[in-house]
Amino acid sequence: MPLTKILAGALLTAAMLALAACNVGPATQPTPTEAPVGVTPTTAPPPETTIVFETSGGIAGMMKRMEINPQGQATLTDQRMGRPGAGTPLNVPDYDQLLALVDKADFFNLQDEYNKGGVADDIQHTITITQGGRTKSVTVYEVGGQGITPQPLLDLVDRLNEIQELIEKSA
Repeated sequence: MPLTKILAGALLTAAMLALAACNVGPATQPTPTEAPVGVTPTTAPPPETTIVFETSGGIAGMMKRMEINPQGQATLTDQRMGRPGAGTPLNVPDYDQLLALVDKADFFNLQDEYNKGGVADDIQHTITITQGGRTKSVTVYEVGGQGITPQPLLDLVDRLNEIQELIEKSA
């Protein structure tokens, strides 16, 4: 047998052995893991949120302050009349709806004030949200803020006005 055929056979055998040593088999797919029976995945609870809604101004000089604590308890104080606070618990869906409106308005990224000015005795609504260690206040003027206040913020103001009226009627 000629030497070239022996060398070619030896090289072919060496190459096959080298390839066999590198063979890792078919690609393996990771197997999904399942949560142990009886264990429910949890999510972090939402941060506690306090909402303060103050309405002031107008010809009569109104000054109302409503505070809604993280438990959904609302307290209203009419500071102009010197009346003590009237409290009424909100049911959880209403409180959750308020939090959804805060999120929809992207409250912590809003301007501090929505007012074009030029209206003497305008009624202003100031919303202060404290949530998870951060606090922000936004003031919306009823007339001066027309056309410049984002609709999701107006929706939040409208809902807070409705709650304030419910408390006044129940007091």
